Parts: sequence; C-alpha cells; structure tokens
Amino acid sequence: MEYLEDQTVKDYDSGAILRFAFEFFDTFKGLISGLFLSPEERNVSRQFFLNQNSKCAMQIIEIELSILYEVLHTKAQMVRCKTGYIFRSVSFGCILCAFFSFFFVKKHSFRMFDIRLSYGLLISAMVLDFISLNFVILSDWTVRGQNLGKRAEYIESKVFDRRRWSGSVSQYNFFTYCLNDYPEWINKLAEALRLRSILEAINEARHRSSKKFRKNQEWHFIFSELREKSWTAKTVAEGKRICLQRGDGILSKCENENLRRSIQDFEYTESLLMWHIATELCDEDKAEDGPSSENIDYKAICKLLSDYMFYLLMMQPTMMAPVSGDWKLVFEDTCGDQEILV
Repeated sequence: MEYLEDQTVKDYDSGAILRFAFEFFDTFKGLISGLFLSPEERNVSRQFFLNQNSKCAMQIIEIELSILYEVLHTKAQMVRCKTGYIFRSVSFGCILCAFFSFFFVKKHSFRMFDIRLSYGLLISAMVLDFISLNFVILSDWTVRGQNLGKRAEYIESKVFDRRRWSGSVSQYNFFTYCLNDYPEWINKLAEALRLRSILEAINEARHRSSKKFRKNQEWHFIFSELREKSWTAKTVAEGKRICLQRGDGILSKCENENLRRSIQDFEYTESLLMWHIATELCDEDKAEDGPSSENIDYKAICKLLSDYMFYLLMMQPTMMAPVSGDWKLVFEDTCGDQEILV
C-alpha cells in the first residue's frame, strides 16, 4: 500500500474508491482479533486520510464497514470462492432438473391446485437464484481482482451506488425517557407479576428514535475534528493521549473551573450524562444562534451526537462496557432527582 501515501485531495472515481476500501479493509481487519497495526501501516493510513476531503473519506469508510459486515455476518467469502460457485451451480441445476421433470411428467391424477402450487414453488426458486446471482455480480467483491473488461466502469458504478446503510443514527433522550414513564399502577402491576425488567425493556425501546445523518453537516464536522487531532498525533503515545480525552482539549481553553470539573472529577458515564442533560437544556433555549462562517448548524450537531451517545449507554451498553461501571445505578439516581425537581 505504499502508493497510497502519494494520493492528494481529489474526487476519485468509483472504482478507485472501492479498491482503496479493500486495501484498508485488509489492513485493519486484524484489529478485530486483537492484532496491532505496524508503524508503517499506521503512517500510511494516517497520511492518506489527512490528504482527503470528508466526502471521499466517508465513501471509503462506508464501503470498508460494509465489507466488514459481510465478512462477519454473511457468507460472502464462501459464496465467492470456487467451492461456493460449484455448490451454487449444482443447486441451480437440481432446481432446473426438478422443474423439467415435473413439466414432462403425466399429471392426470394431480389436482389443479397442487400443480399450480408446484409450478409456483419451482419458478420462485429459480427467480430467487437469479436475484441472488445479481447480488453476487453487483457486490463489492466483484471489483476486487477481477478483469471486468469493457463493462468495468458500468459494473463499478452500479456497485458503488448501492445503498449500504440507512443514513440515520439512533437517538435516545434522557428527559423523554423520564417524563413519559408508565402510570404508577402499571409499574406496581408489573412489579407484582415480576415483569418489571420486561416493562423497562419495552419502555426503553418505546422512546428510541433516529435522525438523518447529514454528510455535509455532522460528518463534515466529525471528520474535520478527527483530522485536526490527527495532525498533532504524530506518535502512538500522542494518539493514545488524545483518544483518552473527554473534552479536556476544548475545555482547557475555557476559564470556567466548574466546566473542567464536570470532566475531571467524575466517572466517564456521569460526565457524559451531565453533558447530555446540559445539551438538552441548551437546546430548549429557542434563542437563535448567530450564523457560522462555515454555514454549519453546530447546535443541531451537538444535539444529535449527545442523543446518540446516550443511546449507546441505554441500548448498547456492551459497546461502552470498559467505561460504563455502575451506570444503571447512576442513571436511576438521576431519574429520581429529575422527578423530584419536575
């Protein structure tokens, strides 16, 4: 991947972006099993993304994560190997044999309903095989190491334009959860029937929502912040120090001691909850912010990221396991305090 270091900011064609995504997938897939990047691999990756704009970086990361999902949760690699093609051919051949055998057999003793049902099932099986073959052709793996000839540009564009995710992020709000609880009699009934945990799970799912993730707003902001920090992380030690920051970098420029204490004197989840509540209170302030020079709605970005982080704590606690601690206890205490204040 040495050639990647020489790439500069520009809009690549779809085929180049697909190939870059596979290159980085091969580099980073070892991280899943606990392996580490070599200094050379780290520097190549860092230098490449420092020289890209947010649009190009987003496209590469989308494809890379899509490939990772297919490897971990589908049979993508098995289907596209020699053995997979053999089994697929045998399967489709068996369906064709069954169809023609049934077509030429005498069916005088069969009921019309059974005949139509059999034809329907056999034709459906062939249609599903054709659809599956179309997915195989128009997949990311097709452009990898394949000589596509004159149709290369067409196939690459079709693969590139394929939808890979919903384009939205999950949201969860502390006040929505606490202020829209079930009536007291329902809670008591669930407690008596020992269904309290089920009721809480339903309540948590009931308040979950999602918002559109705007590439020209949220993603541009995130990528710009990451790129700015990456410029300073010239060593692994410096990179680890930046990754351990919980807002220290920006609050170090602030003279308000109480704001710095909200990070320094509390556990990660307590600090995150406090800032989530603070973000919500600021968002309720309907005063219009002055337009930024970059035409970016920072208030909406903060709200979206705050609700997403709270969603991870509530609905995906395993992702926050190393830092969550006694998160549930802190959350229940805060909910109790909020109910008293309201």
